[in-house]
Amino acid sequence: MAVEFIGGLNVDGNVGIGTETPLSALDVVSTTGIRLAHSSSPSGYFIEIKSNYSSTFPFNIGVNNYGKPIGVQKNLGSSSAVTYVGGFYGLALTAGNNGDPISSDVKVFIEPSGNVGIGTTGPAVELDVVGDGQFQGVTPRIVLKETGTSNDFSIKVQTDGRLSFLNDNLASEVVTFLQSGKAGIGTTSPTYLLDVESISTGTITLAQFKTNESVYNGVLVAANASSGWIGNGVMGSDEGIKFEDTTRSVQIYANGAERMRIDPSGNVGIGITPTTYKFDVSGNGRLSSTVTATNFILSSDKRFKENIYDISPKEIAVKWKSFNIKDSDEGYRVGVIAQELEIKHPEFVQTDEEGFKSVKYIDLLISKISELENRIKQLER
Repeated sequence: MAVEFIGGLNVDGNVGIGTETPLSALDVVSTTGIRLAHSSSPSGYFIEIKSNYSSTFPFNIGVNNYGKPIGVQKNLGSSSAVTYVGGFYGLALTAGNNGDPISSDVKVFIEPSGNVGIGTTGPAVELDVVGDGQFQGVTPRIVLKETGTSNDFSIKVQTDGRLSFLNDNLASEVVTFLQSGKAGIGTTSPTYLLDVESISTGTITLAQFKTNESVYNGVLVAANASSGWIGNGVMGSDEGIKFEDTTRSVQIYANGAERMRIDPSGNVGIGITPTTYKFDVSGNGRLSSTVTATNFILSSDKRFKENIYDISPKEIAVKWKSFNIKDSDEGYRVGVIAQELEIKHPEFVQTDEEGFKSVKYIDLLISKISELENRIKQLER
């Protein structure tokens, strides 16, 4: 049935369309919705709501003169410049003073591009929020997903209060933050401020620290079932420090080999695994200053020696000198000058890679003793 009203309709009371018991001034009950249209241009028709306060700033729902949908049509504070917050410029939800609406009353704004602003009328991205936000619920989460793929990350608050970062549709919790501030990577119950674990077995590199211009590994942190490692490469194959749990020792590696070790008792070995000595060195050593000790004992076991012969006593010409060591407070010293001794007795002088000369004083003194013993024997005859 079609009803046509020409010149307007004035009804005193409620009007019902699709219902015989209208509950308000206009009560429409329909399964197909309500449609208002106008065929002439450029005007568009709207459902318009006004108050007695002002007829200048209505709320309209309908279409504009270009056939575009409009959510709100109102003036934001200037009667000379009507802002279409709808088909032309955006959709606004306002709340504010009890006067004419102004820009600061806009709480939610949707641009024609689809950008949504909360607390701003100029959203720069799809959701632009100025101010705080809150998500509530049982284990609430935010999902970030790449369109057209199964790649996703979720941020979720668990029932125990920890904050979880999960991947692959909640399949794996990769990063965890506790309320105490402790962070876990690979573990949901970190014990330390930063706790990193791996589900893989064998020797695993857990972290790397380097500059972006470095062509080397920088500093690597690795671990296996029995050891920890801080170095610049593979555990035990490059330079670094190894902490071995089975032997309770600390080992220092260089050029792919162990060079120094500290055992559980504090004994230190250089070039050798320390035995019962506090300081055990395999190889030569050099000290450029004074060595103080209560005793010096030289290894003299036959098993360490070869080419063993009796000494043939001979005269050893030595020019004994007194001197002071440069840049040292050692004071008065006596001895020989290596370059002078080397002229006739090079067997007592040793030259290092830098050209500095040392004297085998023990060998020199024993040879002098042998010489003096021979002289005494000659005098006693």
